[in-house]
Amino acid sequence: MKLSTYIKITVSVVVSLLLGAFCSVGYASSDTPTDPRYSKYKFEKGKNVINVGVQPMSVPQIIITETMSRDVVLYNTLKELGMEIKFFPFLKGFDINYFLLKGDLQAGVSGDAPTVVAASTDKVIVASLMQYGFTSIVGSKHLKIKNLRNAIIGYAFGSNAHYALLNALSIGGGTPKSGNLVKMDVTEMVDSLKNHKIEAFSAWEPTVTEALTTLRGVDVIYSKVTTGYLYFGKDLYTSRPDVIDALVASELRALRWLQKDNNNLLTAVKWASDKQASFTGKASPLTTDQIADIALNDLVGMMTNPRLPISEFKENGILYNEFNFLKSIGLIQSTVSLDVVYKNFVSDIIERIVANPKKYKLNEYQYK
Repeated sequence: MKLSTYIKITVSVVVSLLLGAFCSVGYASSDTPTDPRYSKYKFEKGKNVINVGVQPMSVPQIIITETMSRDVVLYNTLKELGMEIKFFPFLKGFDINYFLLKGDLQAGVSGDAPTVVAASTDKVIVASLMQYGFTSIVGSKHLKIKNLRNAIIGYAFGSNAHYALLNALSIGGGTPKSGNLVKMDVTEMVDSLKNHKIEAFSAWEPTVTEALTTLRGVDVIYSKVTTGYLYFGKDLYTSRPDVIDALVASELRALRWLQKDNNNLLTAVKWASDKQASFTGKASPLTTDQIADIALNDLVGMMTNPRLPISEFKENGILYNEFNFLKSIGLIQSTVSLDVVYKNFVSDIIERIVANPKKYKLNEYQYK
């Protein structure tokens, strides 16, 4: 038996055995978010307003979106189109999905798992890549993949890090003991590991680097490629494609500006750190240079033209496997086919914009 086939079968077995525990959590992408911060948000509604959901706890996504939120060219373009834009921070991608599908948001930035779930509703289109990096399992340096099934591990249910954890468990062999997998928010993981409430966690950046920097005796046990995306409500896509073009062009400008000069990146990291601190109520323990290093790894993976990785829908591709995983744990309806998600990844948007740099002012940089 090929290794890829073995891993695929074992992941399916692990998922099946854990479904009972997951279902008891009572979490679904349609659940009403309970974060008290959201009750203070005032979503202006109307044909001339676009509200965008972003994630301060995800790097480099927040660096890119903070740069976009200061893009004078974007604001001027939208003004000419009779539009205005507002950005709202959220803890989870599934929280963004809830408000987007409810109509409070018209666009969102999230990891691959929430993005695939959103696209599966057929009410969302995905326009561009926002991240190409890794999720990682962090734990004691003495902890090996083969011992993970005996460890208490923190994870965010339904996330790309959750999927990475199941992959690691399949490689290590066996299934975790009952109660060993602990659902928690990514903001709780470092402290939980520090206080020995868990023995490892599966997460994305900057949480991984924060643990490696602030905790002694920990290391990365396993890593898996992950992606993130910019996506829009289908109503906006059909009624105002020019507005979507303006936002995707802004992302392209931001990527080019960030990679043009290291001082640009450091400036944007400061913006992102300030946003994270205002959202969480505490400053990041990481330095500007450390966060910039994280961002560079993912930005290089995306280059300056973040085309959608359509090939990952092929069998055993990242998006193909993620779709099957999300379906197996009930976050995607059993009747939905992969074709629904595939057709909602609209690759021609970014192709058109990249081919017309002057029209979309891709090399005009002005940030406030």
